[in-house]
Amino acid sequence: MYRQLNESTVIQYLKKIPKFESLINNFTTAKEVGDGNLNFVYFIEQLNNSEKLVIKQAVPYLRCVGESYSLAKERMLFESKSLLQFAAIVPKHVPKIYHVDNEMSLVVMQCLDKHIIMRKGLIAEKVYSNFAEHIASFLSEVLFKTSSLYLSGKEKRILMQNYIANDELCKITEDFVFTCPYMQHETNPVNQALEVERQRVQEDDLFKLEALILKNKFMNQTDALLHGDLHTGSIMINQEETYVIDSEFAFYGPYGFDLGAMLANLLLAWVSHFERSNNKEYQKWLIDTAIGFYQKFEEKFLTLWNQHQGGGLVSSGFCSEILFQKYKKHYLLEILQDTIGYAGLKMARRILGIAGVAEIKDIQNEQARVRAEKFALNIAKELVKNRKAISNIFDVLPILQQEQQKYEQQRNYKAEHHTVS
Repeated sequence: MYRQLNESTVIQYLKKIPKFESLINNFTTAKEVGDGNLNFVYFIEQLNNSEKLVIKQAVPYLRCVGESYSLAKERMLFESKSLLQFAAIVPKHVPKIYHVDNEMSLVVMQCLDKHIIMRKGLIAEKVYSNFAEHIASFLSEVLFKTSSLYLSGKEKRILMQNYIANDELCKITEDFVFTCPYMQHETNPVNQALEVERQRVQEDDLFKLEALILKNKFMNQTDALLHGDLHTGSIMINQEETYVIDSEFAFYGPYGFDLGAMLANLLLAWVSHFERSNNKEYQKWLIDTAIGFYQKFEEKFLTLWNQHQGGGLVSSGFCSEILFQKYKKHYLLEILQDTIGYAGLKMARRILGIAGVAEIKDIQNEQARVRAEKFALNIAKELVKNRKAISNIFDVLPILQQEQQKYEQQRNYKAEHHTVS
């Protein structure tokens, strides 16, 4: 029977599981460390084998809102299934799963205490030289090997059945990424300094047209198994290793959604450091990483496709090699353009909707925070509205340079105006 655990009862729970019983002693401790929007996370320390464990439990509501926002606790089932699926494909980038309890809506997994949440590292100006390679490997392997480029139609449909019921978390995305931030809605935070910008977005038909097109793809295009909420807060990292966590939003959807989410978060980090540090060397690393991870993804994805003979999409002998190569270019271009659009929407929703990102919302100086918010939102709008003009990931750079120039001109003007007055 389900019950919500706490720091006291979680140890008693572990004692009743044979594989963990011998690890518990009088000095074993539990500490709740979850800082996310949905679940409770416990670090279990002082075990007899000198290792540590993590227990993650879903509760029947949205934690960041409270018990007034009900949410099925069964979402943990989708996280455990997806992590196990990811581990079967790219084990070195997924934490080990030791125990799954569907009735209690929890999972016991490897403790990554030698790693930190990537978002925190980026705020602290940490450089992760291996990240672009690691995340490109994770995304290319998972997206390719759960798609119809690799699987037969039957194999893919069987796998899709494991995630088809994750409708509540998909609905959260449909509401809070594609819809609510761009209209009048009670969940949107009040930010008087952004009201003019918010109104402009609400009246921008081209932006909203693209948002609808991308939302339709999200709801109906089942390219591959997605993490569903891939950002720098769902990555544990150090200088040598990268682990992807928190995949309770997993579902079958368009390739570009996870890729766009990752790109968006790296760009938000880049924007934040115009106000946080103005560290030009670090800003350059962030942009190089944002562009580089996608470039590496595309190369790895295409290599997997070129090496694999099979899959349910293209039958042997169906078309000439020339036509097949032309189709591959078309296929990769669509992924890229979707990625750019989803990146823009992910950035915009972090500014206009609920669940902003710490690197921007936690900037203490209000004027600096608002400048960063406007800068990020302007980039977001350009990415969404101009995604079809993008033919190469490097085409993003002129957009960033253009918006950076506008931001710096506005900031310098206000500084000069303030000095004169």
